[in-house]
Amino acid sequence: MNDAMSFGIHRVWKDEFVRMLSPYPDTRILDVAGGTGDIAFRLVRSLDRAARRRPSPHFATQSTPPSATQSTPPSATQSTSPSATQSTPPSATQSTPPSASQSTVKSAAGGDVSDQTSNFSLDFSSPARAPHAVPDSLYSLDFTSPNADSDTSSTGMDSLSPTRDVTVFDLSESMLEVGKLRALQAGLDSRIDWVHGNAEDLPFADDSFDAYTIAFGIRNVTHIERALDEAFRVLKPGGRFMCLEFSQVTNPLLAWFYEKYSFQVIPVMGQIIASDWKSYQYLVESIRMFPDQEEFLTMIEDSGFSGVTYKNLSQGICAIHSGFKL
Repeated sequence: MNDAMSFGIHRVWKDEFVRMLSPYPDTRILDVAGGTGDIAFRLVRSLDRAARRRPSPHFATQSTPPSATQSTPPSATQSTSPSATQSTPPSATQSTPPSASQSTVKSAAGGDVSDQTSNFSLDFSSPARAPHAVPDSLYSLDFTSPNADSDTSSTGMDSLSPTRDVTVFDLSESMLEVGKLRALQAGLDSRIDWVHGNAEDLPFADDSFDAYTIAFGIRNVTHIERALDEAFRVLKPGGRFMCLEFSQVTNPLLAWFYEKYSFQVIPVMGQIIASDWKSYQYLVESIRMFPDQEEFLTMIEDSGFSGVTYKNLSQGICAIHSGFKL
């Protein structure tokens, strides 16, 4: 139904949402209202791509192996008589030409190691980041937690596994079951925790997550301010809040067309495709009632977030809001 209503553009919006977050490896993410896993799966794959781009600290630091530091055996360095030291012309005192002394050891990428030593003098204390990466404080993670397996369905922080990258949180248990099945089919079940609960009362300790994401979900929260306060509470200092939600179209002509399409077409499509007129009528009404871009930005700031910005997608049909807990 999402594909039918948005002509598939919702996939582009979600891709852009995750690209803007661009999580770094070991970032711990809470995805709220993400029951079916659409955002969580994208986040896990984004983490994997970032891990592949991350420079490895295990470069060889020796340009030649110890055995190669001696070009001739020890016995060859001692002459048998004083005259023997002058028995060869000066040019012969070098057993190999200079170029050959650097050609015996090759790097894994090919070429002389001696030619690439400057590439190995990297500062691994500050690894390169992908574009739009989250702040430094998001990477101050606790690696002392032991690896532990846990049930993928949980009700709070105590049962979450430190080895999983994303925690999906949703009010609908049936949606969570759909997400679990999809994760199993995609081979991502070991990377995601699934937690049931209310976004207005998160069952997690303060300062637990590096990033909080919510896509097309905050519009359905009864008290949006409470959900924003909870997002701020569970984020670590420096953590990032990101929200993808329907918003207000900025182009007057498109706004007129979008209004007609929303109220006269979408409920009909809901009835034909999903046999559900009322849910899709509620959808378009909730979009109209949701705060516009600037008003929602102010609400996020009022919850304590700093550096709050938004980006319109498709002329404001939806928008991505971002803020940091500083």
